[in-house]
Amino acid sequence: MAIDVVRLPIGAVLEAADVLFPDGETALEKFGFVGGTVTVESFGAVGDGVTDDTTAIQNALNAAAASSGSVTMSGKTYIVTTLSVPLNVRFAGVHRLRTKLKQKADTANYTPVILLASDGTAYTGFQQLENFTIDGNRSNQSLNAEGYGIKMVGTQQAALTDVRVVDVLGHGIVMEGDYNNNFCQLTAFTRVWVWNSGRRGIDANYLVVDTSMTDVEVGGSGWDGILLATATGTRMVNVASFWNTLLGFNFYQTKELQATNIRSERNGQHGFAIRSSQDCVLVNARAYRNSATDNSGTGSDNYSGFYVFGNDNDGSGHYGNIRLFISGIAGDGYANPAGFPLNGSQKYGVEEDNAGTYTDVKYDIVFGVNRTGNKLAKTGGTGGVFRW
Repeated sequence: MAIDVVRLPIGAVLEAADVLFPDGETALEKFGFVGGTVTVESFGAVGDGVTDDTTAIQNALNAAAASSGSVTMSGKTYIVTTLSVPLNVRFAGVHRLRTKLKQKADTANYTPVILLASDGTAYTGFQQLENFTIDGNRSNQSLNAEGYGIKMVGTQQAALTDVRVVDVLGHGIVMEGDYNNNFCQLTAFTRVWVWNSGRRGIDANYLVVDTSMTDVEVGGSGWDGILLATATGTRMVNVASFWNTLLGFNFYQTKELQATNIRSERNGQHGFAIRSSQDCVLVNARAYRNSATDNSGTGSDNYSGFYVFGNDNDGSGHYGNIRLFISGIAGDGYANPAGFPLNGSQKYGVEEDNAGTYTDVKYDIVFGVNRTGNKLAKTGGTGGVFRW
């Protein structure tokens, strides 16, 4: 089969639809795309911040799925309602600050900007998102109170790299298993930012296993910054949660958590809430100025840097906190010129609550000064060992 060779001007882009084979088929029809990559523009996307590009981009994603390829976007703003990224597809922009997917105003309720879902079977393929911003267009969503930036359902080997999720009316990122009890597992977050979500920044709430988060920041959420509920095998490195209305980190029935260099700052309630969890290790964990509503130091005295809650008889057969180790900074606040009180947490640096069964709970707090001058309140539980 002979192929005519043509010379293109420097800088010209050859689209798959432009390559015609002798049998009359284009390269797009024959192979899906040239070199494993298609652009959304080749399917008619405009990216002017006004035109609804949902259909064009979805067609590009579906075409790439046939050959396990890539779909790329330019440095533009694309208006979409919701996009479903198929298995074995890489979806990428040019830079997280230049390429934007913005949700169309008044999108229907419960609609994510991007949906990542499995086909109902385990280990069937990957999904990869890179180098763009998801904008939930929060101020213009009168219908989408439960909208999400990214929703993952039963995904295997999904990866987010250099991705921003901003201004979503519901949760920024949701992770959950599917109704066939397939886990959402082996998810990797690398350089991910989630800001100004109406509810939680990251909500991992059902059948979530083996997640890794590296260089992740979550802030400005209407609820918690990060929730791990019944999640197993999570690894965190350099993760920060700040300026959230409720909890910075909410660990509930979390198992086998390994977290290094994590910080929870200026959240409205506890910096870290650790409830009924097992085999969790937090190293270089910093809770700073939580429970303060502003930099003047005003706020509630009801919340602490680390809140360890042993929930007896919660119906799951899981009691208290088992083999929990925390090493880091509970307080370390200081009196600044604005008069911020001497605290890292308004109530206590570390607080144990409820008469839960604590088995081998150990703390190694480097510095734990708080406003009341008490480093520790131990109001229930057994077995907590403190080293100051």
